[in-house]
Amino acid sequence: MALKKDGSVAVWGENYATLTPVSGLSRIRGIAGGSSNYAITGDGSVWNWTNGAPVQVAELSEIDAVAVGTNYTVASKVDGSVYAWGSVNTFGQLGDGTTVAHATPALVQVTLTYPLGSQSAPEESNVSNPVIRWTQEDAALTNFAMYQVQVLDASGAVVVDSGEVNQPLTSNVNAWTVSTPLPTGQAFQVL
Repeated sequence: MALKKDGSVAVWGENYATLTPVSGLSRIRGIAGGSSNYAITGDGSVWNWTNGAPVQVAELSEIDAVAVGTNYTVASKVDGSVYAWGSVNTFGQLGDGTTVAHATPALVQVTLTYPLGSQSAPEESNVSNPVIRWTQEDAALTNFAMYQVQVLDASGAVVVDSGEVNQPLTSNVNAWTVSTPLPTGQAFQVL
């Protein structure tokens, strides 16, 4: 699958011997594919197709990224919230607090703190390289195989990014130490 400069999408391979345009898609700014294919339009709506015409995913809006895995899909909104759906959820891997598979997007539930602060009651600290801790506290005890932590300044610009880091599937608690000293006297957000 390819996203062309003009905002259209084309596919090739398996059922398509040559580069074939996907009809019904325009103004596309992001794609993700695998066993099912997704495209994000300029207005943040998401479109899905496998072998037929693209259909809008009605439950999603203001999406800035989509990723496709084996039996699941994850989408993040511009506000930082994350949604997941898929055909398998035996171990709570969809992160919605259940072990029931679902074909429609549901909010992923993760709590992230340093060490006890929140947006409404921020924690003041003089630690330049804090340890960011989080706990997955849903009913199904969902465990994630990977995480990414970002520290943002008051304007929302990324100051430090952990990148994608693998973690043991047996843990619902994890931590990451900020690798670059944070400037003093500033407010930061953790995502």
